[in-house]
Amino acid sequence: MGNFWHFGDSFSNAGEVHPSFGFYLSNKLNLKYQYLGISGSSNPMIFSKIIENDFLYKPGDVIFINWSFYHRGWYIDSDGDLKSTNEFFDDDINKF
Repeated sequence: MGNFWHFGDSFSNAGEVHPSFGFYLSNKLNLKYQYLGISGSSNPMIFSKIIENDFLYKPGDVIFINWSFYHRGWYIDSDGDLKSTNEFFDDDINKF
């Protein structure tokens, strides 16, 4: 059985209580569901996670990507970790 690799931000995951649409799609394709999304991720963070795991992909696997909002940025913190600028603003509060 191949793997269904699912990357993205919180919109790619319905939470631990309710499986996401990626989970149902993987079942439909008879693939093992591998969720590697991270809430608050920016597109560079999502892309970095995909590249970081490239040694795991095998022929027949599916890589499914939920891209994030284009306005989310990223930075590298003092520990050298890739972080999202999403923590600096709230879409519900910062209206223009």
